[in-house]
Amino acid sequence: MSELVHALSGASGATVSLLLTYPLTTIATKSQVKSDLSSPTQKRIVKIIRSIIIRDGYKGFFNGLESAIYGVALTNFIYYLFYEYISRFLLNNREVFKSPFKLTKLLKLSFKNKNVLSTMVGLTTVESILSGLISGCINVVLTNPIWVVNTRMTVSKSNKSFLHHLVSIIKKERISNLFNGLMPSLILVLNPIIQYTIYEQFKNFLI
Repeated sequence: MSELVHALSGASGATVSLLLTYPLTTIATKSQVKSDLSSPTQKRIVKIIRSIIIRDGYKGFFNGLESAIYGVALTNFIYYLFYEYISRFLLNNREVFKSPFKLTKLLKLSFKNKNVLSTMVGLTTVESILSGLISGCINVVLTNPIWVVNTRMTVSKSNKSFLHHLVSIIKKERISNLFNGLMPSLILVLNPIIQYTIYEQFKNFLI
């Protein structure tokens, strides 16, 4: 239950943050895909803002918001859920991990036993890294298609729905295209690993 609370809290906070900053994300995305990179950054950004307003009005700053909400909410829900789940698993089974001869016992342990947490306050550095690595990789693989569709929606001139763009990629291209950029995204998993490792260690120190 505690894992679900963390997951819902993370998803809710990230969604609110997205809604407040999405226009900036739209401008940044369009700036990255513009072919005219010779002009100064400031002028290029002003041109992008004007072109969005002229073409789509102020709602143009929110192109792709639908898929972005799906992506951010699901990304944070999955990450926090697995991070808390794996963290508790590691805390519960520290003694098992210490012995290579207890693998059978490890595989039989159930997550249902929530009252056998280690007496230690929190995760060690290695445990934090492991939790972040596993949860981050799971998250990236499951949500990469959403972000591919989101990018298409952000730079697209049409106002088609998330589902339309998703089906279009599957039918007109290849399903594998939904996983474009997967490897760089997996490498970027290092970012939350570093973040949450430092977070856990500071939390342990302060508590």
